[in-house]
Amino acid sequence: MNSSIPGAGVSVTIAVLVVALLGGCAPATTSKAKPGHAHTTSSSSSTPTPSPTAKAPDLGPLPANALFRIRATVTEPGGAMADLVQTVFAPAAPTASDTALLNAQCNFDGQPTWQSNYTNPLYVTTTVTATLRTGSKPWSSDDQVASYFLGGASAFSGSYEGAQAPCADGYITIPGTMHGVAAVDSSDPAMGTYGWASQFGDYGFDGGGNYPDAEESSGTGVVGDCAIEESAAAKALGGVIEGWLTQPFDAQYGCVFQGADPA
Repeated sequence: MNSSIPGAGVSVTIAVLVVALLGGCAPATTSKAKPGHAHTTSSSSSTPTPSPTAKAPDLGPLPANALFRIRATVTEPGGAMADLVQTVFAPAAPTASDTALLNAQCNFDGQPTWQSNYTNPLYVTTTVTATLRTGSKPWSSDDQVASYFLGGASAFSGSYEGAQAPCADGYITIPGTMHGVAAVDSSDPAMGTYGWASQFGDYGFDGGGNYPDAEESSGTGVVGDCAIEESAAAKALGGVIEGWLTQPFDAQYGCVFQGADPA
């Protein structure tokens, strides 16, 4: 599949390569492929519906253990509107439940386990929510919105639908809440090979409507109203990560932030 955000500085690989890279083989050297939007879009109803409220929810302060929080909206031409929020939490010790999730989605028969690439892992987790605005019409079930996270090895639960490959990011169901976990090496959890601030750190959202001319792209949802908050620890890295705070919004790319590319 094609990415719905071509040209955003993301190295796109085909799904077969992604599966091989994320299956515990030798460390990957290019960013994983992005979800496409190759699904038929349902026709919108002509029945008049109330307009969604203009007020976004109050999220309160950034959680103490968060690295950053991204918020955006996504809107369909027919009047459906939802608030999107992704909170990414600082690396922490592995938990049994998240280890089981990674084992289930990232260990493939006949291939090395994901643990073979992480001798002493920490876990970065994310919580993603999609909430319909008051007065919004229902979201079209086949109008998918991509939710990006971290890879090498990343696994998901909750309101998540897979896209191009296992052990990789996919779509957030609207409305819904999804959980994600990704392994990073404790020796350099930010900028290491699979670090959260490395080339494998892709975060945020886009919809089929953000890049309607992409081959095999469908869907009408347009992601906009993009904003990011960063913790002091995230800002301290400087460079690309601090640059996210002033990154110009480009409607074609939705609301996507990418870590540093070593090239």
